[in-house]
Amino acid sequence: MKRLLLALLLLIVSGAAQAALNVVATTPNMGMLARTVAGEHADVRILAPADRDAHYLQVRPNMMAALRRADLVVSVGAELEIGWLPPAIQGAHNPRIQPGQRGYFEAAAQVDLMDAHGVADRSLGDVHPAGNPHIYFDPVRMAEAGEALAERLASMDEANADAYRANARASPNRCENICPRGKLSLKARQGPCCIIRTPII
Repeated sequence: MKRLLLALLLLIVSGAAQAALNVVATTPNMGMLARTVAGEHADVRILAPADRDAHYLQVRPNMMAALRRADLVVSVGAELEIGWLPPAIQGAHNPRIQPGQRGYFEAAAQVDLMDAHGVADRSLGDVHPAGNPHIYFDPVRMAEAGEALAERLASMDEANADAYRANARASPNRCENICPRGKLSLKARQGPCCIIRTPII
């Protein structure tokens, strides 16, 4: 009987230790970033379909359901999702992922943005006053965002902190392999080194 109880206790402890973080990414690019850095230690759900413009999504019940269970939201930021992410988070009623909390992460806030404008409106087209949020076209900025994300994940899951940091450190090497000029860009801190349609890390 004691052996059975001990075995059950070990199973419970083991299951708790292996429980993956629930991560919700706003776009496929952010989903790739989260999966690259978190690896096997997170279940990643993506809100925006790959064939939709993430600037103009509508809030849907399945978004709020995913956000309600999330431990961490990984967004592009710089107001790219301003039209739908704030109301989706509000509707999810999840205090862990509110802006300013540890469970809310904006990739664009981790890097220096290009093309910042003081004032902008719809008459100017797709202009972002805070700066160009499309950092996923730049391996340098994506690598920086990956390192910041690794630190955020490490603060939430100390047991796997080394794995998150190792995954983030490996990301620039993957960029160099994918983008012919990646090595030069990463060393010179210039970008973007290339423009592609699929996530690079």
